[in-house]
Amino acid sequence: MSSSSKKKRHLIQKCRFCDCFFLTKDIDEHRIGRQTPNARPTEAEQIRCDTSDFELCRFALIRPHFGLALRQHNKSQTNGNECPLPVTLCGWVRHNLALVHPETLNIAGLRPRSAVLFLSPNGKSTDKLLSLWPSAEVPPMRILLPFHDDSLLVRLAILPASSVLISKMFLQPNLSASELPLELWPNLAQLSHFPLFIRSFFCDAFVCEHFNELEFFYYGQRIIFRITDMEFANESEGKTKGEKKKTDEKGQVADGGRQNAKTHRISPLCAFDIHWNEVRENARREEDDDPENLC
Repeated sequence: MSSSSKKKRHLIQKCRFCDCFFLTKDIDEHRIGRQTPNARPTEAEQIRCDTSDFELCRFALIRPHFGLALRQHNKSQTNGNECPLPVTLCGWVRHNLALVHPETLNIAGLRPRSAVLFLSPNGKSTDKLLSLWPSAEVPPMRILLPFHDDSLLVRLAILPASSVLISKMFLQPNLSASELPLELWPNLAQLSHFPLFIRSFFCDAFVCEHFNELEFFYYGQRIIFRITDMEFANESEGKTKGEKKKTDEKGQVADGGRQNAKTHRISPLCAFDIHWNEVRENARREEDDDPENLC
């Protein structure tokens, strides 16, 4: 074996007791509160990592099939100072695609383009999913995000992936949380092609079944719709079934039940049923309050 192969082999180490992976240079960090990979644990010590090791650790760490804590990789560090993304990418994928080294995916037990849940710096669940794509230009145990984030470590939770596609989504505009001015919403509601635009934007997108909001960009403006219900298509039987979506108060995945949450891919033929009642009612109220209409 060549010296370069040996160097690559020992860049990442696996703890023989907790099954986590980390960079060799961080071995001393892994010793804090836990045995080293080469030591024998006492009877009082736990064999596997707690969630706090993954959610609150201060170094890059991967717990296979559970979660990743990766250091950020800057775009300026890539060859040519350009982000190595295909120029044809658009829609949800463009805004939610993150790049990691192929070995990072392999260690985590993930397939290319798998969806993971983005966590806050303190390890709490958010309402954002990322699709992980392999790129050899990103070093192992690092990640290149599609957006700006000040955190030194990016924490990602691995959720079970469902093979059942979302065939229909029922949406309602979230007027207060969107960037679109209120007076422009009636114009949006009158566009016959708008549901087709949403379908195009969310082609190959992932949604967690516990999410209660859908975010996208229309002419550079962030627009949010509430998800009131979903229907799922059973690929094996070709049938469609309606399932009431269960959410918590904030519409996020509860941290205690994170492992029970699943990610679903939105079907390329997904139908979007948008309820514009609130928009139309606001438009009628504005017309009634218009002084010119009182004359």
